[in-house]
Amino acid sequence: MKGKKAIRVALDVALTLMIVFEMLIQFTGEFLHEVIGFVFFATIIAHILLSMSWVKSTARVAKSGKLTARRTGLAVVGILLAVATVVLAVSSIAISGLLASAGFVWPIGTYAMWATVHTVSSYTLCGLVVVHLAMHWAFLANAFKVPYDPSRRRAISTGVNAVAALGVVALGVTVAGKTLPQVASSVVERESTGFSGDQLSDVAETASVQATNEVEVQSSERSKKSGNSGASSSASSSAPGSSGSSSSSAAPQASESTNAADTDGSSSATTTTAPSQSTSESATTSAAICTLCRKQCPLSAPKCDKPYAAGLI
Repeated sequence: MKGKKAIRVALDVALTLMIVFEMLIQFTGEFLHEVIGFVFFATIIAHILLSMSWVKSTARVAKSGKLTARRTGLAVVGILLAVATVVLAVSSIAISGLLASAGFVWPIGTYAMWATVHTVSSYTLCGLVVVHLAMHWAFLANAFKVPYDPSRRRAISTGVNAVAALGVVALGVTVAGKTLPQVASSVVERESTGFSGDQLSDVAETASVQATNEVEVQSSERSKKSGNSGASSSASSSAPGSSGSSSSSAAPQASESTNAADTDGSSSATTTTAPSQSTSESATTSAAICTLCRKQCPLSAPKCDKPYAAGLI
């Protein structure tokens, strides 16, 4: 191999190895997965630039209407590969942890949506690469000097295509098993709550604000109750000392009992009125229109499972 042909073969081998490496994210980790991913897209650009002569010649033949079946198949697979690569690149940017750590936030869609798109497009790209390599098996055999009987070329081609078809089916089953449960769970979550992923985050933020307001109201009511009880105790302790005469001891006792009764009554009134005030104030805070069911009820109302389904409680 010389020149451009050797470079093309080297790029093909590098792309194939990187695809295998990228599919092993559970072993390599997200950091290496993203770094190799960026190198992968740069290598694809170089591969396309080296294949521009074939692209231009295919476009000229297509305009003349003289495309063969094989060249038409190669062109269709090439276009699908280009589309899958673009979708994979966009979804990779949308869910990139490295870009997110640098402050970049993808403005459209949710993370779950783009993660599903990323999974589907990656497996689609793998399937198309298997088909692409199977259609170029003779070129690869010549490049790596693999001996074969030219008279059995049609039989070899049939066998290679059958193996490629089995690989594509296996990839399809794998991506269906990975993405269908995610899609089903997201649909069930939206139907149960009536909100999308972004709206659920807003609901959670609203619920946290309401919970904070309730805690502040309860703490303020406790401080008011402690202040009222302190004032009543001081009043009860000072009242008996103002009687003054030692000859009539029954009057101070009566005043003590009266003041004690008043003190008990005032304290009980305080304890009975304070909860009503706290209840009214917390009711205005927590019994507003619920962000989940859109009804006039607190977020944690009895017999309401929507906060639990939304993950707020």
